[in-house]
Amino acid sequence: MSGRDGHGAKSTAVGERVPAAVVGAGPAGLAVSASLRRLGVRHVLLERDRAVASSWRGHYDRLHLHTDRRRSTLPGAPFPPGTPRYPSRDQVIAYLERYAAEHAAAPRLGEEVRSARRGGLGGRDGAERAAGAAPGR
Repeated sequence: MSGRDGHGAKSTAVGERVPAAVVGAGPAGLAVSASLRRLGVRHVLLERDRAVASSWRGHYDRLHLHTDRRRSTLPGAPFPPGTPRYPSRDQVIAYLERYAAEHAAAPRLGEEVRSARRGGLGGRDGAERAAGAAPGR
């Protein structure tokens, strides 16, 4: 499916070749996607689960960051004003959801990557994706 990601960038159609693939829509994947987007590199962001920040959703409710919010931000986006020094699990999830919507490519949810390869000179890069949606966790 192709379309707009809500920020004027064209999303890629399933099966379309793009120069880069980012696997996982957690903090690292979102930051890489945002950086590629800022550089103008077409890419796809693939996430196995049905939501960004899926690992954070599986943690216990009372979890808080062990590092303060200033040292835990992603590129170009501080935590919102009023966030406590050590944000809660739910505050981190909300922050990552907002970051994904404002900075990263629209993630393709339910896309499991089984393997990835990098081709050498004249070779073919690629990722083998599993068919169908990801199982619920």
